[in-house]
Amino acid sequence: MFQAKQHLISMLNMDIIVKSHEAKAIWKNLQQNLVIAQDKINLKFKRTQEYPTFLKFLKSNIDVLNIVNLKLMDSKFGHYGKLIQTQLIIPENGRLYLETAYYPLSKKYFGKKRLSISNKFEYSKHYMERLIERKNITSILDIKNELVDSLEKLGNSNFTQQIGGLDLSTAFIILHKGSVSFCDLEIDEDQTAMAVMKTIITDKELSNNKKEMIDYILNATKSDSCFLATYDIPETFVEADNVIEDTKKRTNGIAISWEEQEIRKMMGNGSFNSEKKALKAFVSYLEAYDTDSAKCKY
Repeated sequence: MFQAKQHLISMLNMDIIVKSHEAKAIWKNLQQNLVIAQDKINLKFKRTQEYPTFLKFLKSNIDVLNIVNLKLMDSKFGHYGKLIQTQLIIPENGRLYLETAYYPLSKKYFGKKRLSISNKFEYSKHYMERLIERKNITSILDIKNELVDSLEKLGNSNFTQQIGGLDLSTAFIILHKGSVSFCDLEIDEDQTAMAVMKTIITDKELSNNKKEMIDYILNATKSDSCFLATYDIPETFVEADNVIEDTKKRTNGIAISWEEQEIRKMMGNGSFNSEKKALKAFVSYLEAYDTDSAKCKY
């Protein structure tokens, strides 16, 4: 009986090892597919004569390309002209990076220039492998759906809408019903902070006490998702209350993206010709990330 039980445990452990091994192989393959997808976009952008053709290509192939949230910005933004905006997911050295891409549509730049701005958010190799294993991810579309769903739930949660986004000054965790993600901060050589998702734990791996704490925190914040400025799930209700209050002190108080915050800073005070001022500020924002511009800052 004992030997049979030990054999069953060994078989279960073998399944876990194989599953983990498969997740590594799947992530390696998906990285290659993401690179190929980006190469296709780059090639199409360079070879296309008119932007409607390029836009149609992106829309028609969005499920298999490494893009999300595709949008045509129909106003004219100075010398850049109209813009196509999208989010790109870019793999590099095992990690996955998020960036916002702007394709200028003026004759001067179309087919030649892409302005890419980091979202200051990335996923480690370990995180992606665990995500694939726990969420049964096998395709680019699966990745996009999972990441977009998670970020949108967090951004639209009652907690985020009330207190704004977390300042990038500390490690934090993200709580969803059914999972917890752990995030560290990394500072690059330019002293820029980057939030890095390190690992994810799903409901089946959580103890009853941890599940109780998560339910308590989500109920206390009246949210289905929230972030907390802490390294781990609180152990007690008192600790949970303290962490929630500490998190509130580390937020910017406004539920807008850091990109919108930068643009508002460039607009300055006052509302005279606010629409014209906003367009000018957005052009200045793009020029700050345009490596060919004399106004480039990054």
